[in-house]
Amino acid sequence: MNMKKPSLGKRVFSNTFFLLADQVILKASTIVSFIILVRLLSHVDIAAVGICSGYLVLLTYLDISPIRVLLRDYARVSSDRVKRDELLTALFSFWFVQTAGIIILCLVINYFVLVKTGISGITFLFIAITIDYLALTFKGWIKMVFYADFKQLAATSFSFFVMFIRLGSFCLLFLLPTLLAYSWILIFLAIGECLMWGILFLQKIHFKPIIRFETINILKNSLTDYGLWDHGNKVVVNTLFTIDTAILSWFSGMREISYYAIALRFTSLFFNFSAFFSNGLQIALSNITEKEKIDEVINTFIKINFLVSFAQLIFMLLLGNWCLHFLFGADLDKEVTLYATIITVGITIMNLGFPLISVINTFCVLKRAFISVFLPGLIIGMSIYVGCAYYWGAIGMAWGNVVVYSMLLIGIIIFIRKYYPFHFNGKIISPREKLLLRELFSLNETK
Repeated sequence: MNMKKPSLGKRVFSNTFFLLADQVILKASTIVSFIILVRLLSHVDIAAVGICSGYLVLLTYLDISPIRVLLRDYARVSSDRVKRDELLTALFSFWFVQTAGIIILCLVINYFVLVKTGISGITFLFIAITIDYLALTFKGWIKMVFYADFKQLAATSFSFFVMFIRLGSFCLLFLLPTLLAYSWILIFLAIGECLMWGILFLQKIHFKPIIRFETINILKNSLTDYGLWDHGNKVVVNTLFTIDTAILSWFSGMREISYYAIALRFTSLFFNFSAFFSNGLQIALSNITEKEKIDEVINTFIKINFLVSFAQLIFMLLLGNWCLHFLFGADLDKEVTLYATIITVGITIMNLGFPLISVINTFCVLKRAFISVFLPGLIIGMSIYVGCAYYWGAIGMAWGNVVVYSMLLIGIIIFIRKYYPFHFNGKIISPREKLLLRELFSLNETK
């Protein structure tokens, strides 16, 4: 008996749901790990973690991630196993090359910057955090293939399993609560998780490397047409989200930096959900050709994203203070809650722009978007951050987030209106959007 294939709509929404679940698992693991650190380590150690996390963003400049081209092109090559494996071979070959560059940059930052802080153990900690970051990128690349291939459920299920191993490992800190022990745990976890995800990838995707001369041209085209400029736009957003503590370390003391690091790590719960949710929008747009349906899908995702972002802000305003004290201790300074609340307002503003970034990635010239919106946003944003940190410290940096994210969102909106205008329907869910959703969930897959 022939089984009826799920419709495109069901596959996209189910895939995106499990992607969001994967992010919940990742966030939960990160937060619980950080709670353990805050409760066991000193303010100086927490400040060291915050400073390293801030400088980590510089490494992301080399994490070009051309694998994200799969969001646009996987539907075109998935039916041809040879073309698919050749594309994946080219992309993962690039991962190994950029990994070497990231390691070199890590050592440079350690030698010229972090060693001068005088904080005990910070240089080895940065090496460990870099290795853990490389493992995170490797897992992220594999997950991107699972997502593009509509196998996100398998990836999310495996993430749930890995989370228990990761949290169990961090419990060793109760026996040896030192920065050195934390660093070694990160290194061993990174190696083990890479091996496990690599095995899962080979089993589920049935990937066989194909290496030939054309592989170089495939990678070159992916980079120049999409990867480099998508990476530039993504790096700008990630920099503005995570560079705070590094800049703050130039002007503030360890206690203030540690408070801000706690607030920033907590509010990271409210970031990335919109970014990863918007991956679903890009997958959907890559599989739809009718302009009218494209506009309706964009409208639907924008509205859902707005509701989710607004709900996160309300949660922070109502329960954020209680959650912070519950997670990080009853004696937590009230300044942490103030920083977290302000940062969350900024994140909510920026989250509204992620569906529009997906539209840019699918239909616009990414080079033009980088030069006219994201690069100026980075330059202006960094200037604002430095000025706010210099004159007003951590509270100024928190408000700087709100100003910078607002400016970047306005720039994205102006760019969209100029290069890919679409009709925005102000109703919560319009009749046409309801009809589209019914069609998405009822039509058979025609690929």
